[in-house]
Amino acid sequence: MMEERLQDEPENYKLGVDIAKLYVEMKDFERAFEYYEWVREENKVPDSNIDKAFADACEARFNHRIEQLPSGSEEREALAKERDEFLLQNCRDRVDRYPTMPEIRYELGERLFHAGEANEAIQAFQRAQNSPKHKLESLNYLGQCFMRRGLHDMALSQFEKALTEKGVFDEQKKELVYNLGNVCSELGRHEDAAAHFKSIYEVDIGFRDVAEKVEGGYPAGG
Repeated sequence: MMEERLQDEPENYKLGVDIAKLYVEMKDFERAFEYYEWVREENKVPDSNIDKAFADACEARFNHRIEQLPSGSEEREALAKERDEFLLQNCRDRVDRYPTMPEIRYELGERLFHAGEANEAIQAFQRAQNSPKHKLESLNYLGQCFMRRGLHDMALSQFEKALTEKGVFDEQKKELVYNLGNVCSELGRHEDAAAHFKSIYEVDIGFRDVAEKVEGGYPAGG
């Protein structure tokens, strides 16, 4: 067993985390956090993977508790708010601890975006886009942040920049083209917007409300 192996390898902190993750999957959070606390106390070397695993476990525990509460109840909404605030602060702390890691800045940007903090999210995504792995999604989020700020010309630039690097019409490209269509609509470029929505319609009629947007531009029965 992994736990027995850990007895023989007391400095194998990765194994300790792996055991904790298994307990999280089993929803035995008490045991999971016993292992996480042990790892965090014993391991004196900063490790972003351990810190991320701990954050994920906290999120899983929050989600499990939230699922036990009645849908729409004040208690459920309050706990969801507590979860989001905790995870946002946790992510800020990890950015401070590992300032050169773009994946943590990208995660921070996502959490800030969903918290409605567009200005701070912009800063995070501007840093995260320096990583090839996170560049396109960072540009996509930057465009959406600029749209929230009413900076539609700047949003347009982000979506177009991202699309220059996309070939296959996958889910990511559909998302970018859809957002580009929306910003064109905001800028009064309705023909361009229609063309973008039609390009998605041709490959995936079920994507969001693209069918409604495209078919709404044709005469009834056309």
